Amino acid sequence: MLLLRMVVGLYVLNLGYLGEGSFTQLKECQFVSKTFSNDVDITSRGGNRFRDSWLGELPMPFPANYIIDIDLQQRDFEDFSRPSYMNGHYEAKGWWYCYAYAILLKAPLGTLGLLGLAMATSLIGFGPKLNWRDAMILLAPAGVIFAVASSKSGFSHHSRYVLPCIPCIPFVLIWISGLAVHVQTFWTTSLAIWNRPRLRSGLNGKRMQSCTIGLLASLLLLTSIGGSLSVHPHSMSYFNLLTGGPKNGPEYLLNSNIDWAQDLLFLKRWIKTQPQDDNPVYLAFDNYYNPFDLEIPRIEPWPFAKNRDEDSNDSDSSIVPNGDYAISVNQLYEFPWPLRRRDDGRCFIDHRPIAYLCKIEPIGRAGYSIRIYSADQLRAAFSAPVSPRLWSGFPN
Repeated sequence: MLLLRMVVGLYVLNLGYLGEGSFTQLKECQFVSKTFSNDVDITSRGGNRFRDSWLGELPMPFPANYIIDIDLQQRDFEDFSRPSYMNGHYEAKGWWYCYAYAILLKAPLGTLGLLGLAMATSLIGFGPKLNWRDAMILLAPAGVIFAVASSKSGFSHHSRYVLPCIPCIPFVLIWISGLAVHVQTFWTTSLAIWNRPRLRSGLNGKRMQSCTIGLLASLLLLTSIGGSLSVHPHSMSYFNLLTGGPKNGPEYLLNSNIDWAQDLLFLKRWIKTQPQDDNPVYLAFDNYYNPFDLEIPRIEPWPFAKNRDEDSNDSDSSIVPNGDYAISVNQLYEFPWPLRRRDDGRCFIDHRPIAYLCKIEPIGRAGYSIRIYSADQLRAAFSAPVSPRLWSGFPN
């Protein structure tokens, strides 16, 4: 049965890539990471350390682009050009415990509670009913994927690497769902006692324990659902109450953990709710596409920026134009992505007012990833003392 599942999984994987490059010999691939290329053989096109070995003769049962994507990701882990951010600090590399830290802060507390309850009840013999072999088959993939991802500490940007986009968390949730038998016991027992109250005196200790576990599981499940719905539709920016909620999320994690350009349309909605005037909304935003292509009314490029070499200003920050100022939290917390201009040019943000803006309440928000400030707040920010950068590797 396990072999059949593996075959079906390979078939589905190849089907997703339309079989492109499947069963190509390993020696035919050009790799760019140090792990899969030969440092002596590598060229501008890449290399392949398996080319002269017997492994290179083997046909790969995977699509060629699937293997190439793994190689590209490995190259990024080996040498990534941007620092990693966690808990208000930057480092040149990442942290092995970053994914565990991210799950602790971004998973609903009810879900974490269900995980803890499943583990605790398993220790006392009331947990999900699985023999050790079934438990290993169910939980080993999650453990292996989590361990491999955590070992890749070249950078720590995206907790999604261990979330449902890969089959890690679903395996754990299937295991937690074994608590459903206690939930069923609780509700059937409660209904029976409601109809016949004298049955309460006849409950034995084991059934009472099962009912207690079922009650806790029900409350934790409702807490998890409520916590998730409380930020809808801004689920990407969700942070649990251990951080104080998604408004405080950037204090702990950045990048796709909170901001992946998903709130630009909410910025458009915010602009429409404001009094109609000619004042522009200056936007500091970074991503792989140009936000000005969305034709959001009144937005203009951020006027306070530095050239790409970050050696000189290309605007006069002593004069703050009237208008509003919308800034991505990635920029607000100094992640070194260049800003987009209307002509698709790139520049870096002038960091001088950033530390001050982080400490004050904005006049508005677009979701949880874009904060909006007034011109007076920008003037006060430029007048405030310049704070040190969050990372010593940033240019001053």
